[in-house]
Parts: sequence; structure tokens; C-alpha cells
Amino acid sequence: MNYRIDLGEMESHAGRINEIGGRINTAVGAGSSAENSEAFGLLGIPLAAICFGAQHMAMNVLKEAAQAATDHHKRVLAWRDDVKNNEETQRDRFKVED
Repeated sequence: MNYRIDLGEMESHAGRINEIGGRINTAVGAGSSAENSEAFGLLGIPLAAICFGAQHMAMNVLKEAAQAATDHHKRVLAWRDDVKNNEETQRDRFKVED
């Protein structure tokens, strides 16, 4: 088996994950601002009551997605650092002294 881990690709992947996490957090913020029963005016209070259960479930899913994105981002960066450190260690092991 032959493989090569590209640190640039790992960095790019971490950046995309971070961007997706930002979008999820924007959705969480938008959902949180609409949790107020008067968010849609006094006439919207009955509608807010009807939608509360679905909104609560959706907010829980969004919060879990945000946590997963953050965790994945941290793990990719940690993996990238491990690969970089390992490559440097192996390179130094075979370094020819002048």
C-alpha cells in the first residue's frame, strides 16, 4: 500500500470544516432569536406555540451539529500536527550532517 498525506489538503479540509461550523452557528443564532414567543408579533404567538416542539428539536440537532463540527475541526488539526511532527522526526533521523 502506498499513500501520502498532504498537509496542505488537511489544512484546506480543516478550513472547510471551520466554514461549515460557522454556518451552523449562524443557524443556531437565528433559531435562538426566534425562540421568543413574540418574535413574530402578537398575532404570531399562537403560531409560535404550534411550532415550538419542532423548533426545539431542530435547535437540539443544530447544536449537536455545531459540537460535531468543532470536534471534527480540532481532530483534523491535531492529526495534521501529528503527521507534520512525525515527518519532521523521520527527516531529522536521516539528515546527513555536514
